[in-house]
Amino acid sequence: MTGKQANLSEDALPPPNGERFDTLLTHRHVVIERIVSSSHITPTQCAQDQDEWVVLLKGEATLSVAGQAVTLKAGDHLFLPARTPHTVEKVSQGAMWLAVHIHPEPQKKIPYETHVCQGIGQSLGWLMGLEPTTTRITIWDSTN
Repeated sequence: MTGKQANLSEDALPPPNGERFDTLLTHRHVVIERIVSSSHITPTQCAQDQDEWVVLLKGEATLSVAGQAVTLKAGDHLFLPARTPHTVEKVSQGAMWLAVHIHPEPQKKIPYETHVCQGIGQSLGWLMGLEPTTTRITIWDSTN
């Protein structure tokens, strides 16, 4: 067996206040957490940079998602796109969640070549110390 076996129900007592976040798995761009909630919470708005999918495994919860009230019971799940404001307003004692955070891939520099018109090619070539006949320039695109 190459994986590590664990049980979601072990060490699942809620904290006296707030929520406890236990990281179960980090792999590439995905983080999976178990969240155990106390009914004594201070509602705090979150808006992460990553997508998040949550499933309420046990208990009940009321959230505000982008200004809309959402009520969850055990078995309900919800997708929260990146930067979606959300707040846990109310939660039952001992509620247990599974959260899957899908982080964006780091920006990669992908080379692509483009043919540049004669005038621009000569100007860029001169700036880069290339011969005036050079018309092909490699550009790095960091948006892909």
